[in-house]
Amino acid sequence: MKTMKIGLLGGTFDPIHEGHIALARKVLAARSLDEIWVIPSHIPPHRNEPIALPDQRYHMCKLALENKEHFVLSDIEYNRREKSFFIDTINYLKSRYPNRDFFFIIGIDAFLDFLSWKEPIKLLHECKLIVINRPGYKSEEFYNFMNTTILKDYNDSVSYLNIETPNVSSTEIREKIKNGDDVSSLLDKHVLEYINQKGLYKK
Repeated sequence: MKTMKIGLLGGTFDPIHEGHIALARKVLAARSLDEIWVIPSHIPPHRNEPIALPDQRYHMCKLALENKEHFVLSDIEYNRREKSFFIDTINYLKSRYPNRDFFFIIGIDAFLDFLSWKEPIKLLHECKLIVINRPGYKSEEFYNFMNTTILKDYNDSVSYLNIETPNVSSTEIREKIKNGDDVSSLLDKHVLEYINQKGLYKK
């Protein structure tokens, strides 16, 4: 049986937007992955408290991913109902799906704080990292971090992917919604309908 290659895209998704989907599709193609598993956190350990409730963020992800080939919505962190540390997530996934190889997709901004995460080196023994460029960052920052820290011993577990990513963030989208700006090109139409229905991000 072929071992499936699974990309893991975790996040707050407050809200999930077209930039997330476009990024995931590019990683899927560039690294020849079989699927992208989107993993909304219940309580993110490295970010500010989300604005939308966990149920709302999970439902928006469900709406955004509906009928999208190669995308799977995972409820593992949503169901945990506590802070979601990725080492706990990957340990669970590896035990439940032993015939899959997992690749954690992470932006370079978050990667530069990677060594402050819970058990980062153990994590590298359990999965590989795909580090994505971000606007305002240079590839030299990735290579310098890799070469001047303990990560220099883990080159086989960490790769850098320089792809064109949409310059849009959930923070910017929330601000636009608050200001009454048009965000229809940035969100799945069903997600936008849900946001309007629930009155999310209006204040």
